[in-house]
Amino acid sequence: MVSVVFCCLAVAIAACEAALYVEQALPFHNGSLATRYFDVGHQSDSNLNSMVFYPTVAGTYPVFFFIPGFRGMIPSNMHKDYLSGVASHGYVVVSTDHIDFDSVAAKTTHFTKRFEWMKTNLNGLLTSKSSGVKVDWNYIAMGSHSAGAEIIIAMMKQNRDNVKAAVFLEPMVTGLSTPITFHLPALMYGTELAEQGGFLLFPPCVFSQFDYKHVYDNWTPTKVMIESKGYGHCDILDKAGYNLCSTLHLCQMHRGVDLHVYQRYLQGITTGFLSANMLGRNDAMKYVIQKELSPIPLLQLQYKLK
Repeated sequence: MVSVVFCCLAVAIAACEAALYVEQALPFHNGSLATRYFDVGHQSDSNLNSMVFYPTVAGTYPVFFFIPGFRGMIPSNMHKDYLSGVASHGYVVVSTDHIDFDSVAAKTTHFTKRFEWMKTNLNGLLTSKSSGVKVDWNYIAMGSHSAGAEIIIAMMKQNRDNVKAAVFLEPMVTGLSTPITFHLPALMYGTELAEQGGFLLFPPCVFSQFDYKHVYDNWTPTKVMIESKGYGHCDILDKAGYNLCSTLHLCQMHRGVDLHVYQRYLQGITTGFLSANMLGRNDAMKYVIQKELSPIPLLQLQYKLK
């Protein structure tokens, strides 16, 4: 009898220790967890580069796999503020990039190999950096900026095991010719200025026929579509990337934008959406779909919930 009691207690303690962390802080503020990051360079799986952003507090966290813009060619370190903000809300973020001009199909193969490599090796890497920090691969979210969405969507078409939700920030998707047939909660976010041309002959950074509305129209519920007013395609970047984009006049952008306010908004809708649709914190969804709670002006907000 005593051995049975101790056995039950041991199981209960193990279950508590493995419980998935769910942040309770307001999404539009930095989360309550301190974060760090480390780089993962070329490995046996591929020659891609990854940055891992993680909470330093011991616990079990879901995974947010992110691919930057230009089909993964924008360096992950240009998104450090946004990605570390997401991590501070209780996510281990893996952002992966590589400069090449391969086809989407070839890129999908490369990025999938890195994703699978991370499944095998990430917890070991985390243990070496911060004792007690680990991920639960049963809870995966996928995310992207701009044309990184093409690779994310292609990856999910091939394999969606344990993927609970997706976040597409200013998606540019040329290969979505037919509606998505699988059901996966997704957030599509766009900006007013992204579809306006850059300086002189520079084309828009996002073409309207392939934008967030295009992805939204071809997705199945649950889905949310948001467009912000007065912001542009480079405003998501850290200061150095933002300044470079501004100097080169690559995209229309919000001049003099408070990057911290804007990036807190982006981390807020990201973590609010994921917390509600992946972790069961249903009240967090109001920060995504209630326009009056937004700290930045919005042009439109639509949604269809399952």
